[in-house]
Amino acid sequence: MIASIPVRTLCFVVYPGFELLDLTGPYAVLSSAARLAPQLGWSLCIAAPEAGLVTSGHGVAVLAEHALQELEATPLHSLICVGGDREPVETVLSDQDFLDRLRRTGEAAERCISICSGAYLLAEAGLARHHRLTTHWRAVRHLSERYPDIKVEPDAIYIQDGAIWSSAGVTAGMDLALALVEQEAGRALALKIAQNLLVQRLRSGGQSQYSPDLAAQARPESRLARLCDAVRREPSADWSIEALCDRFHLSRRTLSRLTRTELNQSPAQLVEQLRVEAARALLVETDHAISVIADMCGFGGLQRLDRAFQRQLGVAPRDFRARFRTPFPQETAS
Repeated sequence: MIASIPVRTLCFVVYPGFELLDLTGPYAVLSSAARLAPQLGWSLCIAAPEAGLVTSGHGVAVLAEHALQELEATPLHSLICVGGDREPVETVLSDQDFLDRLRRTGEAAERCISICSGAYLLAEAGLARHHRLTTHWRAVRHLSERYPDIKVEPDAIYIQDGAIWSSAGVTAGMDLALALVEQEAGRALALKIAQNLLVQRLRSGGQSQYSPDLAAQARPESRLARLCDAVRREPSADWSIEALCDRFHLSRRTLSRLTRTELNQSPAQLVEQLRVEAARALLVETDHAISVIADMCGFGGLQRLDRAFQRQLGVAPRDFRARFRTPFPQETAS
């Protein structure tokens, strides 16, 4: 332990090839909290296997003020492990000295946090054993198979399981950081930071990290893209399986295979998720009555809308609106 490290320090751990956004997104949130709420006593730092400049996977270098060994047994507020692509992550996981230091540092910290594939660092160091973790959706199966003593949650944006926090890919790290700010300093500060950083709204950890719109945008000429776009434009239309097959000239079998292969969903589940996403936007961005939104989005009534929200988000539409609808401050006329 070194005397120059404040007790309320939140330390990011990086390594050559790390994902830059895993660092800069959460860092922006937490440093804003430290500046706007000095009573928190927060101080941020960056550590690496060796102190000095560390180059990210995007070629941008950051300064690690400390070698990880300097922080062993330091009672950090948070130890935050960022992710990276497979090769740099596997390289750092093969460094047993680094893992031993990470374990000792994590054991002395109040909480351990992983961003995206940083979950591998917590898992390999033994810091997340018998805990729940999430990570980028592409790594869920591999993480689960590699570490059977960890419960991997496949679809959460972020998770808090006791002193272990984890987030899904890249920008979900900002959602986790905002949740930490809300827990420690209150919702008002978290909302202020979200607005300053142009984060649209605070997302609960239970919201899905994987949107069918993203899958469609990744293959803009695919039949799935056209299907998602059509439902998104007219969520109130008839999107029964028969209507989908007729509209896109697909057999029931082909349609089911397409949505299962691309999204691991049935056609009906896909339509429901797209309609819920449309309803979420209207709940937050308009003053429409919830019953009107239910009709606009093709649910045909409040009960069906409520059941869909409970399945997709674990919350009622009314509660979702109350929690997430926080308008940006409007300018006053001079």
